[in-house]
Amino acid sequence: MALRLEKAYRIEVLCTDAWKVYQKYTISKIHFIGKSETCLVESKNSLIRNFLARFNRRTKRYSKSVEMIFLSLKLLFAKLNGVCF
Repeated sequence: MALRLEKAYRIEVLCTDAWKVYQKYTISKIHFIGKSETCLVESKNSLIRNFLARFNRRTKRYSKSVEMIFLSLKLLFAKLNGVCF
């Protein structure tokens, strides 16, 4: 059973581009529309997709394990920040 975002999380601020479909949903109290608010998020998403193949598209390399996704992101950010284990 899929949970709706507004019920599963307390989303206070939502930043989206000007695509019309986002205006139909009210999942947060504050909704910013514009590219200036989403460019940082999209740059991080691009960085993650560049380094981790599991985030490219849903193919055989896609991991469904939440734990493996968490650990992969943790290792990537540690590498990018120069943290040694």
